[in-house]
Amino acid sequence: MKFGIISGSHRLSSNSGKVAKLMKGQLEARGIEVFCRDLALEPLPFWNEEVSQPDSPVYRAWAPLAAEIRSCVAYIVISPEWGGMCPPALKNFFLFPTARQMVHKPALLVTVSTGIGGSYPAH
Repeated sequence: MKFGIISGSHRLSSNSGKVAKLMKGQLEARGIEVFCRDLALEPLPFWNEEVSQPDSPVYRAWAPLAAEIRSCVAYIVISPEWGGMCPPALKNFFLFPTARQMVHKPALLVTVSTGIGGSYPAH
């Protein structure tokens, strides 16, 4: 059994990244294999239709991650709240997976808000 954790913040040393590390440690302590991707440390290029062309840089950036995503049985997505929305890096991430990679798998959405708002971080 393997879980995937996606930290959706652009910011280095973000609270989302800290929560991802904490959750990863908790799962691994229970003997669960974890794949963790911090979009601040390993950003993806902007999605475009070249993602299906093996010789394109977009394909080369996504292909290794796609294999990891496909091998997970469940996901934890950690999103900071930026003005009531998730950040662009996380929106961009969700453009990449195909139905075979993520569909019909359980997911937990974790939201983080350290700002003055934060009443609707999971919009």
